[in-house]
Amino acid sequence: MSLKKTRNSATLFLLLVLTLVFNAFAVLAAIKVSPGKPGLQLKPRTLAVKPAQTEISTQASISHVVVKFTDQHGVRLRGGQLLSRSGYSVKEAQYILTPYLNDRFRRLFGSISEATLERDREVLQAASGQELADLNGYYRIEVSGPSEAETIINQLNALDVVEIAYFEPIPELAGDIDPPTPDFQPYQDYRETAPEGVDADYANTLAGGDGTGVKIIDIEGNWQFTHEDLDKAVGGLIGGSVINDPSWRNHGTAVIGEMIAGDNGYGVTGICPGADIGMVSIATRSTSDALYLAIDNLQAGDAILIELHAPGPHYNFESRDDQLGYVCMEYWQSIFDAIQYAWAKGITVVEAAGNGAENFDDAGIYGQVFDTTYRNSHAIVAGAGYHPASGNDRIKNGFSNYGERVNVQGYGRGVYTTGYGDLFAPNNDENQYYTAYFSGTSSASPIVTGAVACIQGYYEATYGTFLTSDMIRDVFVATGSPQQGDTSLHIGPRPDLAGAIAALAPPPSLYTDPMYLDTSLFETETAIVPVWLHNRSSTTTLDFTITSNDSMARVTVPDWLRVSPSSGSVNQSDSTQVDVTLDATLLEAGPGIHKGMLKIDWGVSGGLLDSLTFVPVFLDVPCNDTTYIAASSGDT
Repeated sequence: MSLKKTRNSATLFLLLVLTLVFNAFAVLAAIKVSPGKPGLQLKPRTLAVKPAQTEISTQASISHVVVKFTDQHGVRLRGGQLLSRSGYSVKEAQYILTPYLNDRFRRLFGSISEATLERDREVLQAASGQELADLNGYYRIEVSGPSEAETIINQLNALDVVEIAYFEPIPELAGDIDPPTPDFQPYQDYRETAPEGVDADYANTLAGGDGTGVKIIDIEGNWQFTHEDLDKAVGGLIGGSVINDPSWRNHGTAVIGEMIAGDNGYGVTGICPGADIGMVSIATRSTSDALYLAIDNLQAGDAILIELHAPGPHYNFESRDDQLGYVCMEYWQSIFDAIQYAWAKGITVVEAAGNGAENFDDAGIYGQVFDTTYRNSHAIVAGAGYHPASGNDRIKNGFSNYGERVNVQGYGRGVYTTGYGDLFAPNNDENQYYTAYFSGTSSASPIVTGAVACIQGYYEATYGTFLTSDMIRDVFVATGSPQQGDTSLHIGPRPDLAGAIAALAPPPSLYTDPMYLDTSLFETETAIVPVWLHNRSSTTTLDFTITSNDSMARVTVPDWLRVSPSSGSVNQSDSTQVDVTLDATLLEAGPGIHKGMLKIDWGVSGGLLDSLTFVPVFLDVPCNDTTYIAASSGDT
């Protein structure tokens, strides 16, 4: 593939190719039944409702505006210019945004490359059957304050190419060393037998029941990484910097102490001390970007805790000392969309419900934002209830948000954990700070997350696979210690790990390892890659047939993607290997990825093959010819 052209001709050719690629992607993005993927039916996205007019309080604390361009038009920033993959005119958007494009306009999910986000979208849509938002269509615009934000939001929302423009308020806080630290575990009622606690004491005695094999990433602002009881926090920060403020540091330290403090005979003991921990700070990135960075560092079966809330619409997004009107973070569309990606990847997200005393069922304020029959992120939302010693056990704390969207509760007061130093603070050393007073939905949500890690670790150790967030939520709700008091102020039950574990059974379903193939081969190479089919039922054999579809290659070439055997059975609690052949000798080398799909029809042995699983395949066949040097379409 050696062509000799002038630089000008090469540039014109490259621009033509980019235009064709943009148009092709736009056509694909508009199709709900993906071409070349027989049977892959995607449940359509629920789009955000664009407001006719946005008004912002002068007391709102704002750093940036978020704009989401429509998926079908695939708007991207290239060389300081907006381009649309569909060829749609973006002239008006370009005019509005020109003052920002040089240094105040950037990708919202900027921690992850565009190519990775595109790949993830295809893989996770195939895995979940749910159409997911094009996260590359999200951008953030740095603004000076509410007035500027209000103007640009209303200008952008008037454009058809904009799906939604809105602002996000700045989120807010929702071995022993000398002298010897006392053992505070006897005061950690939340670890004890239900209904007083979540029965982590029992779960921790089971294989995996202490969270072993599960990783949790906490999203907030800072942590005391060197605390004596938090050995697993050392080196746990995943990129970026932290907010250098004692309030954030103590808050984060208290949160992870509830979950992973060491079982070492001193201090406190976390609910899931066997779990691993990671931390992503919002110091230099948006909550959306922090969330996707966490997703990119986790696997199916892991968990994310969003320890934030922010001013909501009830009081016009005002920052308030009393926190009234504050809501959980999925209220904002980009965060909701990112949580759906986590769910599709098999990651359980737990959100603090927020301390705003808000009724999420109030349609006059929230419409259908928190109605899961309309808009479901699949996150578990944790409210706050009183602890047993209060005499009002499991009654909603006055500050806790509530409504049907709030799934389960944890302690909202009187939590013993690491941080703050109001219980124990020898020599004023933050590495030995402990508290008996951690509170809010901030203290409730780590209790729920710890319970998630315990049940997930147990399930993976027992059955070799993971529970989805929906399965965990459902079993916690069905078996938990019921809410007390006025249940119309709904915050749900407190998880009961003993009851939940007793109710678990492996579902008769098939899953694959890996969930997609991503390989690079030269034109002369052929590779055989194993794919394992796992049956997570302990009672039922499953039959399967596999068809390989290679029509998504850049140039359609039959048989570059083959599988053997193409049919068979997987015994209960067993696995079967199939060999996938990738034949690059049949393909054209060059830029871009060849795409294929394995379609697996399966069902109970002897019955109908009435279920579907898909394994996307990506094959890069690089070109060694260096005659051409790729250039940006924005170059002169």
